Amino acid sequence: LLQFSAAGGGSERTSYSPREVVEYSNKIQEWWDVVKPKVLLAFTRLDIDEELIHIMDETLFNLGEAANTFKSAVMDELKPDSPELEVRRANDKILQFDRAFLVDVAIPGTTFYSKNILVSPSSANIYEGSGFPGLLYTATSPTAT
Repeated sequence: LLQFSAAGGGSERTSYSPREVVEYSNKIQEWWDVVKPKVLLAFTRLDIDEELIHIMDETLFNLGEAANTFKSAVMDELKPDSPELEVRRANDKILQFDRAFLVDVAIPGTTFYSKNILVSPSSANIYEGSGFPGLLYTATSPTAT
C-alpha cells in the first residue's frame, strides 16, 4: 500500500495499490506449502518428473527475493513529496504484478469466473479460497491424466 500526501497547499492526495507485493509473495508461498504435498503425490501417481517441484520451490524463492528488491527500490525512489505521476507509476507496476497471474479461460475444476492461476474460490465453500487451483485440481482429480 503506497500512501503519499501532496506537497504544499495543504491538500491531501492519497494513492493506493491493491496488494503489497511482498505480502502477496509471502501468501503465494503459503499456498504452495499447502498444495505441494498433494501435487507431489499426484506427480508420483501420474509419473511426472518431481524436478518440477524443485523448480517451483526455486521460482517462489526468487519471487520473494524480487518482491523485496522491488519494495526497497520503490520506497527508496518515492518520498512523501513525490509527484503524483511517480506514485501512479509505482502503483501501476504493483497492479501488473497481480494481473500477471490472470488467464483468459477458467481453470479446470473451478467456477466459471475463476481466472486467477494462484487463487480461486473453493468448489465446496465459496467463502474459502484455495491456492494453485489448477494444480490442486490435477492433484485431487481421479480422472486427471
